[in-house]
Amino acid sequence: MGGLIALIAQANTAGQLVAEWVSRLTPLFMVALLMLGTWNSALSMVYGLWRPMLFFLGLNLAFLLLRAATVCRREKLRLQNLLEKMKESFVIAFKNASVDAAYGANINCCEKKLGIDRRLTSYGLPLGLVIYMPSATVAVMILAAYLAGEYQITVSPFWYIMAVILTVALLAATPPVAGIGMLTYAVLFSKLGIPKEALVPAVVADIVLSHAVSALNQAMLQLELILAAERQGALKKNLLQK
Repeated sequence: MGGLIALIAQANTAGQLVAEWVSRLTPLFMVALLMLGTWNSALSMVYGLWRPMLFFLGLNLAFLLLRAATVCRREKLRLQNLLEKMKESFVIAFKNASVDAAYGANINCCEKKLGIDRRLTSYGLPLGLVIYMPSATVAVMILAAYLAGEYQITVSPFWYIMAVILTVALLAATPPVAGIGMLTYAVLFSKLGIPKEALVPAVVADIVLSHAVSALNQAMLQLELILAAERQGALKKNLLQK
């Protein structure tokens, strides 16, 4: 048994090391992709990315505020106070483009500011940060639809359904680290008929949006955990309303 535990610990360490390498090598891959893009028309699409990225930010911020307003209405809170409690962990995740970097602040926010019992955060946070990625899903879908249009790919309702299923599956199967989006887009585009040249603008947008995606995913998870804690009787309302 001791040998098995040691083997699992070593595998976990190796996985973390690989994730760190991926994060560090991402800028190099970006430079290579951009240099490749100068030889074809893909690079010209980079300049038009502001439109889908702006749409993504507007849509996600609206959804975040709507969900926060729902929590405030149910828990009798002021929206400003709720956002202030979530601010620290949000800023850390945004600055580092990583939910891992903000994990300590996230736990502190959930347990000491939002009043979510540790019985829920002990499994809800680690699991949720890996599989609950609403902002990332929206970002991938918007970019896929935008690039399909730019490359004049014929789309249908079935195309969109397949895109959603593949996006959710790929995001749930990959760790939330910088650079992993390139693999997601490579697999997704190959299945949706989007040419490989579209990887250049997709990866550029993914890196630019990674800061907002990390922070928004985390914030939305916190709001969902508040509602889940209330349903399970694991919400300390005196801390939340303090």
